Amino acid sequence: MAGAELVGFMTCVRSAPGNLRRTGGAGLLSLDEALGAARAVIVVIPTSDHAAVARQAFARGVDVLLEKPITRTLQEATELIDLAESGGRILQVGHLERLIPGWWRPGR
Repeated sequence: MAGAELVGFMTCVRSAPGNLRRTGGAGLLSLDEALGAARAVIVVIPTSDHAAVARQAFARGVDVLLEKPITRTLQEATELIDLAESGGRILQVGHLERLIPGWWRPGR
């Protein structure tokens, strides 16, 4: 994407950062490091942790794209929306399902 720069990846799988580093991004070792290096993050983790990570991102002035579902509860979702609005941050939820094996076929 023009104007965007990949600053790194963070994963909970210990062997993955080295593998991902070859794709152009650095393997980041902590959430704090990731939030300090980025202006926006894509959060693709279990839904149970979405709210906690998004809260930390907003506290650091970082925009967030959460994979769906947004959170475990409506209360957590409302809190994140309020935090994003009050802090002037972007909160977006990914709702794209392009590669579902049972649904997707090449050329479709």
